[in-house]
Amino acid sequence: MKKTISFFTKGKAHCFVLLTGVFFLLSVNNAVAQESAQGTLNPYTHIGAKLDVTAYPLGTFERDHAMDVLQQILTGLKPLLSNGGGTLTQRLRYNFCNKVLADISDNYIATEISLLTSLSALTAENSSTEIQQAQLRSLYGEIVNQLQ
Repeated sequence: MKKTISFFTKGKAHCFVLLTGVFFLLSVNNAVAQESAQGTLNPYTHIGAKLDVTAYPLGTFERDHAMDVLQQILTGLKPLLSNGGGTLTQRLRYNFCNKVLADISDNYIATEISLLTSLSALTAENSSTEIQQAQLRSLYGEIVNQLQ
């Protein structure tokens, strides 16, 4: 009778199969958890409450559609802002859309989260200017309406 060379003893082979099965089950569980994140509460609702705007649940906005809409807005504003032109509202709109687009396209941040964090950053950057809180809320509402 010939002897065969095996890398695994019978006990090690069972352990290998068991660990492979556990790894597979964990990876399937992780994929299901990522899919079920849509429709969950936005973890940044405190920013929405502070700025008096609606914090939309995760999954409200479709990422690709949001990127297209934001890119169209930015494309329309660029000629108006060339050579330092444009109104304060147009510059705010451009900065806000640019921040949100960078977050969702480059950093893969959820659109719903980026809208709030970008608005918060814009508020902080412009706290010493003549911009009113109502203008920022209005800007947020306009962009959200275009994304829906």
